[in-house]
Amino acid sequence: MDRLAELGPAAQRQAGLADRIAKMEEDQATFLRELAIMAAELGLERPAESALRLWALMSARVEEARSKKAERESKRLALEDQSLKIRDLEAEIAICERRKSEMTHLLGVSSLQDVEKKLRMIEQRRDLRRRCNAIEHEIREALSIQDMGDVEEMLDAADRPALEAEQVELSARFEDQDRRVRELFTAYSKASDEVDAVDGDSAVAALEEQRRTVLLEIENKAFSYFRLRAGIVAAEQALRLYRDKHRSSMMLRASAAFRVISRGAYRGLATQPDKDTEVLIGIGADGSSKRAQEMSKGTRFQLYLALRVAGYHEFAQFRTPVPFIADDIMETFDDFRAEEAFRLFADMAKVGQVIYLTHHQHLCDIARWVCPNARIHELAAPLVPERRAA
Repeated sequence: MDRLAELGPAAQRQAGLADRIAKMEEDQATFLRELAIMAAELGLERPAESALRLWALMSARVEEARSKKAERESKRLALEDQSLKIRDLEAEIAICERRKSEMTHLLGVSSLQDVEKKLRMIEQRRDLRRRCNAIEHEIREALSIQDMGDVEEMLDAADRPALEAEQVELSARFEDQDRRVRELFTAYSKASDEVDAVDGDSAVAALEEQRRTVLLEIENKAFSYFRLRAGIVAAEQALRLYRDKHRSSMMLRASAAFRVISRGAYRGLATQPDKDTEVLIGIGADGSSKRAQEMSKGTRFQLYLALRVAGYHEFAQFRTPVPFIADDIMETFDDFRAEEAFRLFADMAKVGQVIYLTHHQHLCDIARWVCPNARIHELAAPLVPERRAA
């Protein structure tokens, strides 16, 4: 009877478990149907092992799809970035082509190589004109005549054979006089030696006193020289240390500014040791190097301006910027290099005040075009009626 009493609750539990098993089997069947539908949509073949294996395969496909989607989005963003870069490059190419067209049209040539040749010819013409002016100045100074027309008339009226004969005569007289001077100097030296060899109490004492005085003066001046030399060496060492400390950033700025002003004729600057100092070297676009002393006057002016611009940025980086004032330093610049110089001035104006003095109207027009925010002041003082400040 006790067993029968326990049989009723056990039967109820059995019925409950059977119901749960039936529902779980129904859920399992539903899960299998859904998996089969999804596998058919994904093109997967149902494996023979179990539904869990099929679920693992489908999960892997989902994760792979998400990864592919993320990769596709990354590629799309990269493609957009490259498209933007291509548009920027096309814009730069268009600007370069426009400038090339302007330069070739202005100079009447068809290629940039011809433009470079034309610019070199212009620079050579300026050098020849400068040399011509120097020679004319020497001729006017030598003849005390200011008008070259009068000089030409005077030379045309001169008797060439007579001048040549006079030149030959003067050359012969110069050689005779030079030989005579050497002979007299030799005689004077011999006489001085003979006088020094003569004994005399008072003369010897006076000479000895004079000798000692001269030796004391030499000693004092030698000490003064050594003190000054030591100070110079200390100052040079301090300058060298300062230059080595600030060279990298300033040299980079100066190289960039020189490359911009020269419109690519020079791609940068470098230094070369020369005894106790260093020499500034310009690196050309073709890789050639040229010392600053070997550059033309206009190029040296461009180099000087590039160094001043770099020095100003270096100064303004660590100190309160002061106004930068330039007085008509573009007199040897053409319009293209003046345009690039004003662009550098506009960049300097972002950290300080830049003042440029000029009496050339076309430079004011270039400044307005390059820097629309530039202010032009026309000074009407009686002493400088044509001076303008930008």
